[in-house]
Amino acid sequence: MSLRPKKPSSALVACSRVGCALVGCALVGCTWLGDDLDPLFSASGAPGGAGGVAGTAGSGGDAGSSAAGAGGTAGSGAAGSGGVGGTAGAGGTAGTGGCGSRRPPPRPTSPDDLGIGPKVFVLRDIVIDQSPNLWETIGYDLDGLCSKPPEHPVECMAAGASQPELDGQEGVDNAFGHVVVPILKVADADLQEGARKSQREGRSAIVVHLSNYNGFPNDPSVRVWLGQAREAIPAGATEPGMPAWDGQDSFYVVDSAFRNGDLNEPNIDDDNAYVADNRLVMRLPDRAPFPFQTSNGTVVLTLTDAFLTGTIEADGSLTDVILAGRWAVQDILAAVELVGMCPSDVTYTLIENLLNNNADIRSTPGTGGPGAVCNAISIGLGFTGFPGLFGGLTTTEPVVNPCSSGGTGGAGGAGGTGGTGGVAGTGGAP
Repeated sequence: MSLRPKKPSSALVACSRVGCALVGCALVGCTWLGDDLDPLFSASGAPGGAGGVAGTAGSGGDAGSSAAGAGGTAGSGAAGSGGVGGTAGAGGTAGTGGCGSRRPPPRPTSPDDLGIGPKVFVLRDIVIDQSPNLWETIGYDLDGLCSKPPEHPVECMAAGASQPELDGQEGVDNAFGHVVVPILKVADADLQEGARKSQREGRSAIVVHLSNYNGFPNDPSVRVWLGQAREAIPAGATEPGMPAWDGQDSFYVVDSAFRNGDLNEPNIDDDNAYVADNRLVMRLPDRAPFPFQTSNGTVVLTLTDAFLTGTIEADGSLTDVILAGRWAVQDILAAVELVGMCPSDVTYTLIENLLNNNADIRSTPGTGGPGAVCNAISIGLGFTGFPGLFGGLTTTEPVVNPCSSGGTGGAGGAGGTGGTGGVAGTGGAP
């Protein structure tokens, strides 16, 4: 393990533009669940067509007549044939039914063979902007319910909501990508690019360390830990610089990603992850801090019921990476403070109301039911993983909460000493 020296800390930038956008909406009367944002909250499928009207049956023909001829044999008349009935109309196309359930693949049952040594993937190119419909495919069905027309089963409802947040494809729960990100983009159009820039520079890329892996498409038990990189040293260099992303860069992870800086004690770790048909599946510990850098400072995700999945490719990359989970409103508000929005600000109150009105899920699975109030936002984020090397640990740059109270001012100085009195004058001559 190598330890790189600590760099000077930098102040976090307050995300005041979000406040401006939200305050502006408050002034013009935006209704987060009203007609103005209806397309963000509902999309019902078209109803099936009506069945065609059956054709009218044809009428029967007239019976033939017979009359006896003079001196001859009686003529026989054949009965007329009935008319042909009309063709029935074709029925209309039925509306779309259930949506299925997108979940990580199940654990394989193949033997757990010997490992081939650790593999390292470095995640970058975060997908935050998921409009207009990309959000439907990024994530998983977290609640096991299909919240789509004609029925809308949900595990909870947001406070004051008149209708639920609808699922994406195959029941995907991702209110963050569907509802929250479009609002954040009004305040910060460069939200995604700012995060990607930091990751490309190696300053906020996510190191995925895979061990105990047999190297085959299926492995029922592997170990995976995650850590945020702070810097990278390209091959042949001795100082941090721009990664070449050629598989030979050494990435240094912040020591705060490990308990007491011990490499055997990662904070985000799954010692019973697995690989199924080349798909890596790990569970994240509940509420373990998952930081990433944005143009406005460090945002810390603290998710529950969270998965990280990705497909292991032959070239050493990790594709179609998805991070999905439940982000409790209280934890989002704690993250908001780190970018300068404090509980005493009007902006903070507006954001709190926004989150409560758009919450779509419970932070703890299995706690929903009739009358349950949603207290979390479902989230899905995408990444792409590149091969790399784990270089060791570097010191963590302190994250300062600008909303914390300042220190007590120093004591006032002591008063000055009084001046010495003058010498008495000499009396005059007698």
